[in-house]
Amino acid sequence: MNTHELQAKIAELEAALAAVKHIPAATEAIRTQISIYRKEVSPANDVPLHVQFDAKAEDNGGLTNVSQRYLGPGAVLVEAPPDSVAVHAEAALRHYLAVLCGECRALQLNAFDDKDARHQQAMRLAHVYVGLHVERQVEVKQEETANQRGTRRGENQTRSLSVIEALLAAQSRRLMLLGAPGSGKSTFVNHLLLCLAEAALAERNGETETRAAWLARLPDWNAGALLPVRVILRDFAAHVASSAETRPLVLLHDFLLATSKPHEAALEPLLAALGNGGAILLFDGLDEVVGNAVLERVASVINIAASTYPRSPVLVTCRVRDYGENPRRQIGGFAVDTLAALDNAQINQFVEAWYAELAATGRQMLGTPGELRQAIGARPELRRISGTPLLLTMMAVVHAGFGKLPDARALLYAECIDLLLLRWRKEPDKPDVLAQLGLPQFGQGELLKLMAELGFLAHEAARRDEANRDEPADLSREQVLQTLERTFATYVPGDEARRDALVGLVLREIAGRNGLLLKRSAEQGEAYAFPHRTFQEFLAGYHLAQQKAYLKMCLERAAQPHWHEALSLMVGHQVLSPGGIPERPLELVEKLLGRGPLEQTLAGELLNQIGRERAAGYDANLVTANGLWGTMRRTLQGIALTAETHANAALRVRAGLALGTLCYGSLEALSKPGARPPLRDARLPLAVVGSQAAQSVNLQKALANYWCLVPRGRFWFGDDRKGKL
Repeated sequence: MNTHELQAKIAELEAALAAVKHIPAATEAIRTQISIYRKEVSPANDVPLHVQFDAKAEDNGGLTNVSQRYLGPGAVLVEAPPDSVAVHAEAALRHYLAVLCGECRALQLNAFDDKDARHQQAMRLAHVYVGLHVERQVEVKQEETANQRGTRRGENQTRSLSVIEALLAAQSRRLMLLGAPGSGKSTFVNHLLLCLAEAALAERNGETETRAAWLARLPDWNAGALLPVRVILRDFAAHVASSAETRPLVLLHDFLLATSKPHEAALEPLLAALGNGGAILLFDGLDEVVGNAVLERVASVINIAASTYPRSPVLVTCRVRDYGENPRRQIGGFAVDTLAALDNAQINQFVEAWYAELAATGRQMLGTPGELRQAIGARPELRRISGTPLLLTMMAVVHAGFGKLPDARALLYAECIDLLLLRWRKEPDKPDVLAQLGLPQFGQGELLKLMAELGFLAHEAARRDEANRDEPADLSREQVLQTLERTFATYVPGDEARRDALVGLVLREIAGRNGLLLKRSAEQGEAYAFPHRTFQEFLAGYHLAQQKAYLKMCLERAAQPHWHEALSLMVGHQVLSPGGIPERPLELVEKLLGRGPLEQTLAGELLNQIGRERAAGYDANLVTANGLWGTMRRTLQGIALTAETHANAALRVRAGLALGTLCYGSLEALSKPGARPPLRDARLPLAVVGSQAAQSVNLQKALANYWCLVPRGRFWFGDDRKGKL
């Protein structure tokens, strides 16, 4: 065998070694064979070889095919001076890290608000990020203080585990991180990537303090400046589906090579780092892998990669429902943890950090962090949704932009949905989806109506129960397609090809963005859901309000308890939106009064949404003793206080709270200056507990004479005629 042939054999073996270099038995055998061949090569003719990537390269004596087999398309082996290989790889690795930092550094606020594009300085993710916890609790160690991470006082004190603790404490440091839509899975991955990439760059530059500062942004992290390797599984699934390659590890390496341009030479040191424990492998979005055949191949790649690189941590993220519904996502060898909702301390930390970053980047602020914290603390419905990072961020955008959050829930949800529509419509470096549709008569209003119809369809199938009360319902792909086809058929009648193109465009936008409608894969196939049940309810009510048969459709659903919140949000939006009039809501209330206790109680709640002043402004006779107001008071009293109505305890409580509010006029009026003392009804204080009105100084003054003072000391309790204390 001549020298050229020997060098070709060595090159082939080195390429094979690059593909299996971290499988001990295989690497040992290949290295032994390489050493045998090297001994036969004359030192004078022993020219080092290295890998170069050129998509247009021709076959170099048969070596191109060998290198492509193991390292991916466009790889050729060429002669190079010894030192240049290491220098080139190091430069490529630095470039790779710098690109990662650039991708993750900025918080894409213009994804929520297109007006933000005018700001030259981007919001910085690292400055607003709040460390996330998982639901799992651990016992508090003696050295930990009682106020750390949500400590629960009691016989056994516990605290929630941070995501980083969960990852590093998992067996073999393999973690499947689950979470609901908008819970912060991908944001955690991006923040971890950013901090590790910045620390790794600083380490290579000899900047010890900078390295330490970036690692300090990862509390509980003790693994050093690992090199981050990210695989966005939505993109990887597309690569897998289009590839004929059957070897899982080669599939992964090919994908990393294809996505690392123009710094392909970084792949070798990254793989080496994965092998020696100097890197971390991050698979983001397993829920976005659709189709069982592709999912099985992707899961196999993750499983084999985790086995091939046992010394490096591996993290996989997935939506919790997708994970539970399809066993193919339940990859063996991974610990499983679920992200917890933000607690009060985390919410307050985010609010302070958000406003500080707004100020640091020169953005206009009409509100203050204290006002936003107070609003969230005073309104239970805000506290309920603020535990989701995505929804908390939207509230912060609304509050900073308007100086306050809308008083009514319906208006707040309308603002958030508008932001979600903008987030869905706007994609960096791409035209607005409405512009892509090319239908001048189809604007944002029509887009909202389309989404509202989908919300209505989802809520029609929903049932509220204690175990699933905050979960949105699923829409099948067929339901979404049929709705889109029916909508766009009216804009391009008779042109099925054009209609299908429009449907495909909108469906791709839905599938590609985490906005108002979220794509997931269910066991029965592709499905869609809203990020929170509240948005589904608001949209369902909005759809009802647009219908010609409005009254009939509302009455048909009033007997179904899971529709009550949707109807309440509908009425709130109808009367509180600019130019809103109470005519249709008042008609609905009057019709409901003629029905059973459940619908009558709902009528009282809707009348409180309308408000005494607004009703009187429409027709003064409505608020008289014999008008709608007086009739409603007597009806609610009957439900709350008499057994003849056969109302259960929960319904009687609802009726009593509605009555307490109604006796004053409306919650809206409770907080106005000069408010007169309420009509006597023992339920009024309970009716306003937890409401925004309860925080009003004016209301507190109005109720000053309401309470009866009980002096401190011993007192008689019960029937004192029996002479017993």
